[in-house]
Amino acid sequence: ALWRESPVPLLGDGQRAATMAALLHRDAHGDAYATAAVRASGLDPVDWLAAYLRVYLRPLVHCVRAHALAFMPHGENVILVLEGHVPVGAFLKDIGEEVAVMDERPLPPDVERARALVDPSERADAILGDVLD
Repeated sequence: ALWRESPVPLLGDGQRAATMAALLHRDAHGDAYATAAVRASGLDPVDWLAAYLRVYLRPLVHCVRAHALAFMPHGENVILVLEGHVPVGAFLKDIGEEVAVMDERPLPPDVERARALVDPSERADAILGDVLD
């Protein structure tokens, strides 16, 4: 089953949700939403980007390194939690077909299709090729 519930009830006071894909949106004047969010946050762009990577990339890297799990979320399926226009959290949704178990742990038969045995030395490719590319 795929998660398709709204994350809105899980948001805290002063938080709002936006798809990661929204960062690429440009308005009628050609101005990017990402640029507007950085400016509205009051943070230096490097600090804003660090916050974004902390809530999006760090958990994905952790899953690969600690659990041999790879997620390949599309931008429209990553919901960023913004507080004061700063990313403070993220939700992944609709990842039923975009997940891989990269080791030999026991799996239920109906999950076995998610197995993709990958040598530990090559697991970083799941981030480099499926997340950052």
